[in-house]
Amino acid sequence: MNIKDGHIIALFRIHTQDNIIWTIGKLISLSKDDKKYYYEYIINRLYIKNAEYRNAKITKIIFSFGFRNGIIEKKKTTQWIYW
Repeated sequence: MNIKDGHIIALFRIHTQDNIIWTIGKLISLSKDDKKYYYEYIINRLYIKNAEYRNAKITKIIFSFGFRNGIIEKKKTTQWIYW
């Protein structure tokens, strides 16, 4: 498959020093032009998680992704809310 004719599905996880793997957020579909959106999405997800997530010592960051047929619209970068 040619990435020009498809889109990406992605899932973000963290692996902690206590050997726990947490999925952060949901499986999302991205166009090839959504790099900035995905970066901001990850930062936002980590920021709004409760103290248990924020205080964990992260040892690994896991990006799971796949390519799918069909072009999707680029996501609009939004103003994320950071508390």
